[in-house]
Amino acid sequence: MSFLCDINLLDANDADFEAQLDRLTAWDEVSNAAVKSVVDQILKNVKERGDTALLEYTNRFDRRDCREVDELFLS
Repeated sequence: MSFLCDINLLDANDADFEAQLDRLTAWDEVSNAAVKSVVDQILKNVKERGDTALLEYTNRFDRRDCREVDELFLS
């Protein structure tokens, strides 16, 4: 399962800016049940497996290579 996404750059001066923005923020078209299912599974996994799961998701979604939770803290 891949969660990579494209980053869209919009220019408020473009003639079709409003249409582009409306298209990108059309959340009603997203399957809330599917999103909720994925989120519920992630939360369950982190609750059951703790830091191990947290590190796996951090590395996966943030494209990091952390091996210890201490690496997640900012200074």
